[in-house]
Amino acid sequence: RHANLHDATAADGDDDENVALCSADAFFAAGGHLTREQRRECGGDAKLLYARSWDASLLQHAHTACRATFDAALGRTAPLVIVDNVNAKREQYAYYSRRARRAGYAVVVLEVVCPPGEAALRAFHERNAHGVPMKAMQLIRAKWEHDDSAARILPHGVTATAGEAGGATAVAAMQAAAAAT
Repeated sequence: RHANLHDATAADGDDDENVALCSADAFFAAGGHLTREQRRECGGDAKLLYARSWDASLLQHAHTACRATFDAALGRTAPLVIVDNVNAKREQYAYYSRRARRAGYAVVVLEVVCPPGEAALRAFHERNAHGVPMKAMQLIRAKWEHDDSAARILPHGVTATAGEAGGATAVAAMQAAAAAT
């Protein structure tokens, strides 16, 4: 089983105060547009609930909910605010970076590297928890914009050359951002 950020922040009840996890996925994970009865029919099966609530036409609602969660976290000065979204283009996360900096937060962008080639993309596809089709993942990769200031990380089990993995490590980038504030 692969843990994700939702698992990590849900592990301890105190995390709600210390870590704010902002994700468009949370909208669908909570049932999105489903009625209370439709949610109950999922019987506590998180994957089934997500699958039934997923609707591409509601993505804007999901991102609006994510921004509201983010803004609320900044408003209560949560010690750590994590935005867990697929942002293929820098403009897609510029709002979060800009608002966090204005609020006095150190900002670190983590770019999960998917090395060239179909084998790496297949590995990502096999791991995805939401059943994102391979074609959709190919489209995301095709429009991906690298952020030179991002800390680039490789997920467990994926290999790349030093150039593909990027210069700064995630830890070094976070330390540099924290020192800058």
